[in-house]
Amino acid sequence: MSAASPIAGFGTRPTPLEGQELGHVNSHLDAKIQAVASAQRNRKKDPLEYVLIGGDAFNTADLAFEGVVGLKSRLAKLSAVGASHLVCGEVAGAINILNGVLALREGLHALHNNKKLAIRLFLDCVLSVLIGIVMIISSLALKGVIGAFFLTHPWLLALFFFVAALPITLEVAHRLREMRLKQDVGSQFTDNQIERVLRGLNESKDKDKYLSDLFEKYQANVGVEAAIEMFEAIKTPNNTRERITALAKAKVEIAKWKRAQKIRLIMQIIFFVAFGISMAAMARVGNGRLLDASQNFILSAGNVAALAMDWLSPFKRNTPLVVAPVESGSQTGAGNLYVAPPFAQPPAN
Repeated sequence: MSAASPIAGFGTRPTPLEGQELGHVNSHLDAKIQAVASAQRNRKKDPLEYVLIGGDAFNTADLAFEGVVGLKSRLAKLSAVGASHLVCGEVAGAINILNGVLALREGLHALHNNKKLAIRLFLDCVLSVLIGIVMIISSLALKGVIGAFFLTHPWLLALFFFVAALPITLEVAHRLREMRLKQDVGSQFTDNQIERVLRGLNESKDKDKYLSDLFEKYQANVGVEAAIEMFEAIKTPNNTRERITALAKAKVEIAKWKRAQKIRLIMQIIFFVAFGISMAAMARVGNGRLLDASQNFILSAGNVAALAMDWLSPFKRNTPLVVAPVESGSQTGAGNLYVAPPFAQPPAN
């Protein structure tokens, strides 16, 4: 292990992580880094990932198309427009149903280390399936009376989006409140916090469990990417350039996580606005056709934001890739990464 570079005026201090303790930290850190890299690689081969991205794109197109047809009702009478509406609506609906399958899979994975996220993902699963069914049936309305009910009740789609947005909004609002009050894990991650962590590690009898619980706490509160940088900072000696550099990197990732929460909140606000417009249309406040079209355009805009998040931020999005916890390993501190296969129940704690 190379010696740490002291900062002028602070003197030197050897790292408190020596031998076996350093091995414990490195073991957990390496396992998580490998898991993230593996998740990124597997993502490129996972058909449900393409379904998620495609679902956002199709939702955007289908809802925008609904808006155009709402403004120009005579377009619905054109055979080409009707066929396009049918295909777009049915494909978008099918993709939403498969998005529910993705939420179910990640929810089963999250059961092992983040039960609140798991419950929310299970709810997302149910609502995604309902949204998909409504889209499919609504698209059939142009071919006959089978979708007449949904055609005359356009607010149903916005209602499902509204209900789906509620738990996400509550989660994000709670996170943002803690951030504003500086009570979140990321804001409190300082030199003093690192020293408390190290003292806890030194006093812990089960160091693997201590580090595993700590990492899962960080991951649940600031995401796996920031958690990795936080563990990198924990490894460094205090009052050194290495500690300052590592802390700065951790703060950068924490800031990215915080920005992602603000984007997620904006997305939910968009869905709430669309629901309000749909309720106004149902109450016949103003021009109903214009309100219905506006609702669809707003929902389409919300799906553009979802597309960007799902594509560019797989660990921060509303249906995040779940990185499994590191289970206790051998007596040398080499942890093992539990990776649950799709639809498998995690092992008991």
